[in-house]
Amino acid sequence: MPRGKLLNQPIMGNAINKPGDAGAADKIHELGSLAEVWDYTNGHQIWRYVQSGVAVAIGEGVCIVAAGGPSSKMRLVPSADDPSLLKTGGIAQSAFAINDFGWVLAKGWGKILGDAAGVAANKKFVPGASAGAFKAGGATDDGAGVTGAAVGANTAATAYIDLF
Repeated sequence: MPRGKLLNQPIMGNAINKPGDAGAADKIHELGSLAEVWDYTNGHQIWRYVQSGVAVAIGEGVCIVAAGGPSSKMRLVPSADDPSLLKTGGIAQSAFAINDFGWVLAKGWGKILGDAAGVAANKKFVPGASAGAFKAGGATDDGAGVTGAAVGANTAATAYIDLF
């Protein structure tokens, strides 16, 4: 089972600040909460509720700064290995302004942002050459998911995300 609190109430329809909505200025759920959603278009998805410490675009990966770091807010996945970070916490499916609260996709079909090299079809993806973006993973990499179609350079496209 994924780590985090699974919300008891369904988050669908006209709920305020539901998964997939743009970030919002007000906190309405416990940070780190998980929501399981079934969607006719995207199937089964698991979302994580976060507060962003930076502006985030659609398809960018975010992570939590470890205890003792400058912030407990989510920030863009770094472009190089950074031991102060725990791991990718989710991938934004809507834009966030600095300090916004909202949902990032942790598992299921969604958009990822390719780095300058993009990601070929049917490949694992890992944090890429620019912060928040993704590149193709190597044979032994622990990928953040798998692409279906190719993801172009500096472009957001659909992939299967699995951060658990």
